[in-house]
Parts: sequence; C-alpha cells; structure tokens
Amino acid sequence: MTIKTWTLTVNDEGVVIFPEELLEHTGWNDDTLLEWHVNENGSVSLSEVKQSDLDTALPEHES
Repeated sequence: MTIKTWTLTVNDEGVVIFPEELLEHTGWNDDTLLEWHVNENGSVSLSEVKQSDLDTALPEHES
C-alpha cells in the first residue's frame, strides 16, 4: 500500500483548505466527519468517522 501525504493550507480565518486531489482520492465532502490524530512527530493524520462507528461509540439516550 502506498501512503500519500498532502500539505494543507489554513487561511486567515483559520479554515483548513483541502486540495481537490485529496477530496477526490478520499471521497470526502462537506458532510464528512473527520477524526484528527496528532502523531508523535507533530504531524496530523485524518481519518473518516463512519456512522456505524458513531452508533457504537455514543451512549444510548433514555426516553
């Protein structure tokens, strides 16, 4: 498996800009929930949080 990396830009308002190539490669869009992982070397890795992961991680609400 080849690991690809991108350098992301943060604009003056603090918004992270995702390159179109990254969005095409990952299939992410405006509705994608991402989890940020800060690595030991100071870099950040992102991974998509799937709805099924949220369903098992959130406590059930009582009615």
